[in-house]
This record gives sequence, structure tokens and C-alpha cells, in this order.
Amino acid sequence: MIYTFSKKAAAATLGVVTVLSFGIASSPALAKGQNGNGGGNSSHALVQQLHKSGKGLHLGVAVEQGNEHSVSVRTASLPFTVTSVPAIISNASQIASKIVFKVIPLPADATEAPATPPALTREQKKFDGKFGLGSANSNALTLADATLSGAIKIRGLKSGAGVQNFAVYPYLAADNRSGLEAQTGTPVFLIATTASDGTVTLSGQSGDLTLDLSLNTGTIKTQPTATVIVPDDGKLYALQIIRNSHLDKSGATEVDANSPVVATIGLTGVGEVEVALPDLKAGTYTFNLIEVAAQSIDITIGIDGQLAAPVIVGQ
Repeated sequence: MIYTFSKKAAAATLGVVTVLSFGIASSPALAKGQNGNGGGNSSHALVQQLHKSGKGLHLGVAVEQGNEHSVSVRTASLPFTVTSVPAIISNASQIASKIVFKVIPLPADATEAPATPPALTREQKKFDGKFGLGSANSNALTLADATLSGAIKIRGLKSGAGVQNFAVYPYLAADNRSGLEAQTGTPVFLIATTASDGTVTLSGQSGDLTLDLSLNTGTIKTQPTATVIVPDDGKLYALQIIRNSHLDKSGATEVDANSPVVATIGLTGVGEVEVALPDLKAGTYTFNLIEVAAQSIDITIGIDGQLAAPVIVGQ
């Protein structure tokens, strides 16, 4: 099954540090020691710089390499993958907020990415821009066969035609929910060439931009499941999950006055059926085994939001 997560938003750029932050939180914990999970020895220099800057992180995908605010330049897509995603992560949005890329411009004579990101010059630190996303540069993430796929945007030169070398450093922040620890991938060298018409092409890439989570040193948690006893009576059944309370931003318990239904999972088979639970927020829940009176499947809704054909459910 393929899960797709797409957002239109803005990406914050700090100096020439590019932040690719897809998650719902606007300022995610970026390393162990900042999410209540222990000491900060695994924190990256990137993490420290982001926190010192005091800037918020936003949903979106973009790359900014020292371009001034008012300059409009084109971009080129640089694909990336995150492989061996653990089974407890069933949706792209659950891990996307933990992915960070640092993009550093290199000298004209550079031929490879340094093992660690070079220090920013005083001039580079002056730049601070935001790159708004539109339909032409929105990015979709897909999670299929334990591999997350996506792309970041590499911007061309603000000064016109020319060549710029870059080093791209992939990071994964620690994730308390899945048990993943902070991890650094192999940096990638690439060349961005801006043509006279503004078109940007990438070449000379030293390798795939990727993170292999099979190398992660964390203790990966298992996906929670529930055992449901399904009657053998030929009827249709589903597991209904109702949330009774949740934790607010301060961590205090807040009662859900309307007790919303957060998931309804169709059941197949009879007797003891093990059901993989969806991503549920911290709180208390009621699980109901409900009988489905009638069912209509494969209902199609078009991109205009309209039904492709009339729907009748039940007699």
C-alpha cells in the first residue's frame, strides 16, 4: 500500500542551512536530548545552529543557498530515499518531520563533499530567506515497501548563468515514538548549473541521497495491535476506535467532550483476528466491535470532489 503526504507551505532557511520539515509540528525535536529521551551527545551541529537561530520550522520542501529575499530563481529537484523504514511507521507523515537536510555551497575547485559540513562564512550567515511553495514545486512523499521517497529543491544562482558546487548532508532526528535514534547519512556532492534562461540542471552527483535505517542504533518499537473476536455468523464487522481524552500541549489530560471516532477498521476472518492499530495520539480510548449493516465498496470521488456515480448503501 502506498501512502502519500503532500503539503503546500513555506520552508525556513537559516543561513545557508536548508531545513526540510514535513511534519505537523512547526518546531520538532531534532535530536535525542531535546525530546525527553536522554542526553544530547547525538545532537548534530545542525541541530545546535537551528536552535540558536530561534527560527520556526515550517512544512514544505525548498533549498536556499544564500539567495536574497526578493530574487526569483528556478530550481531543480534532487531525489532522496529513506530505506528500511520500520513497520511501526505506517504513514509518510509520521517520519517526514524527522528528516533534515543541510545544503552547503562549496568552492569552485571542490570535487567532493567534506565528511562534516564546513563552517559558514560571515557573509553566508547574513542571508536568511524563505521559499514559498506553489503547485509547480510542491512535493509528494510516498512510503511503499519500507522506503520513503521524495525530493528537495536545489535553487539556481541569483546572479544569472553559472555553476555552483554543493554538499548535501542528510539527517534523521531521534523519534521517541518509533524508537529511532538520531542518524547521519553519507554526504553527497553535486554541481548545479544555471543556464542563461534560468534553467537549473544537476550533475556530478557523487551518490544517492539516502538514509538507510537498517543502520539505525535505536531500539525500534513494534506496531501496537489489538485482538478482536469476530463472530462466525456471516455478518460484516468492524473495529471502531473512539477517543475519550488526549494530552494537551502542556501534557495535561483533556477530556474529549464529543468522544470523536478516530478510526474504523474493517475486519476480515472469524475468531481471533489480530488488527494493526493506526497511529494514535496519547490518551484514552474505547474500542467497539460493531456490526456493519450494509457496505458499498470502491466508491470513486473525482478531483473535483464529486462522486463519479450515484451511491446507494443498504436496502
